[in-house]
This record gives sequence, C-alpha cells and structure tokens, in this order.
Amino acid sequence: MTARAVAVRRDPGTGAGLGRRAVALVLVLLVPLTVGLLGTLAPLHPVIGWLCSYSPQRLFRGELWTLPLSGVIQARPRTLGPYTLVSLGVMTPYILGFGIARPLRAYIAGHVIATLAAAVVIGLGAALGWHEASVLFHTCDAGVSAGMAAAGGGLAVALMRTQWRPLAIIVVAALLYLFTERIAAENATRALADGEHLVALVTGAFVERTWGTRGRAARGLPRIAET
Repeated sequence: MTARAVAVRRDPGTGAGLGRRAVALVLVLLVPLTVGLLGTLAPLHPVIGWLCSYSPQRLFRGELWTLPLSGVIQARPRTLGPYTLVSLGVMTPYILGFGIARPLRAYIAGHVIATLAAAVVIGLGAALGWHEASVLFHTCDAGVSAGMAAAGGGLAVALMRTQWRPLAIIVVAALLYLFTERIAAENATRALADGEHLVALVTGAFVERTWGTRGRAARGLPRIAET
C-alpha cells in the first residue's frame, strides 16, 4: 500500500466528497433522460429538436450547437435499453471513484470527436454518390451512446492506475462486445455507427491517459485509491 493510498483512506472529507459525487452522478444520469422525456411532449418537441437533433447537414449548415447538445438527450427515454445499463455501469464507478471532471471531459471529447469523424465519412460518401451516406447526411442523430463509449474508455484507463486493474479489462471487453458483436453481419449504416462508438472509446481512453491526473491531484474512493 502506498502513502498516497493511505492518505486517501484516512481523508476525513471522503464522506462529504462521496456525497457530492453521488449528487453529480444523479444529475449526469437524469439530464439526458429528462431532456429526452421533454422532447416527447408536443409543446416542447420543436424546441428540443431544434436544440439537440443533430445531423451532418445541420452541422455543415452552421448549426454548430447541435454537435455537443446531441449528446445530452436520451434517444429512447421510455425504454430501458443496453445504453441505459452502460450509462449506469460506466458512470457510477467513474464519477464516484474519480469525481465529475474526468468523466465529463472524456464523455464530451469522445462524443464530439466521434461525431465529427462520422460526419466527415458521411459527407465524403454523400459527395461521392454513396446512397447510404446521402440518407445519413440528412438523418437526425442524437443520444448518449458515443459519449458513454468514451466514458467507458476513460474509466478503463483510470482503473489501470488502481488496484482494480482487472476491472479495466472487463470494461473494455464488455464495450467491445457490445459494439462489435454483429459488425461483420451489419449493413453499412450500422457498421458506421459501431465504428463511431469505437472512435469514441479510443478518444475517451486517450483523454484520460493524457489529462486524467494533471492539475489537482485526483482522489479516488477508499477502495480504488490510485497508486
């Protein structure tokens, strides 16, 4: 056990810090769900759609706000799908264990970079006459999946710095399975979406690896103290 780990375990402010992280976790999970539910209400649907319904066409038209805001809405708020479970499984240990800044940094960077990468592919494909790309160019896309994939990559790297390194392998394996299980049998549209998730995962891992422990020392929970 290192002196750093001992210091974290004896930190009298750990309980208060955990409480703040728990509140942050609830907010992070509730915001996309709330925005998604608001978008199902007829009076608010046009507003939420204008703010959060991203498409490459809207992006290239200059509606830049749709790029980040498309990641703060749950696409199917009334359905408990795999990405809801991924949100719980990734964000709970990431935020409770390492605070709110690092997960949000990985989430936002992964969502933005992966979405931009897909937009470039779609835009080039549409310009070259690829039918599927032409359809996707005008198709609205929003949701938390790319951001959660990025957060999963960041969590894996963060866990590699703790005594819970085996969990990092489990996290990566689970995400890779989720995003590549059917990639060989999928059509080009679904394969592109899975490729976008993989770009997000790698981006989140890179962001955590590069900036995860810079600045103020990162504090982990007593049982996942960084070494």
